[in-house]
Amino acid sequence: MTVRTLFVFSFLAIVFLSSGVVQGEETVVDGAATIPLVDESMAEVNQATLAAMGQEERDWYEKFYKGVVFFDGWKKITLRVLEKYSDEEQTRALAFMQHLGVKIGAEWAKDNDIRKIDTEMLKGWGKQLKQAVKKEKIHLTTLLHRLDREVDERLSTN
Repeated sequence: MTVRTLFVFSFLAIVFLSSGVVQGEETVVDGAATIPLVDESMAEVNQATLAAMGQEERDWYEKFYKGVVFFDGWKKITLRVLEKYSDEEQTRALAFMQHLGVKIGAEWAKDNDIRKIDTEMLKGWGKQLKQAVKKEKIHLTTLLHRLDREVDERLSTN
């Protein structure tokens, strides 16, 4: 991933996270939970995480983001997820997916000996997301909440 690509991704994250939302807060619309709100400070965390990567990690992160032969990539998965949400929900969904993607991708890009997220997890989560986008939005939203919690739990373990 080039410095320019990192800048563009970081800029997009900042733009979409600049709505002044509160982390962890959820709303209910017609009885269905919506995408969790992401704090604007998370854009800075995402930017710092990506900027701190070495070249090899950036190369692996680029594969995670853009995809390879048997993996669609986070960018394509995010576009599929966004299709399930209304125009009003898409900004929040994009911010959430970008933040989740940086957490997952940055950890997966680390050396095999130290990373807490491996390729099998990526495959499993990708399969679950592909299935969820074919169902009603509530199924996808529930899965996104669960994946976010699972990733946070994995990242917080020693």
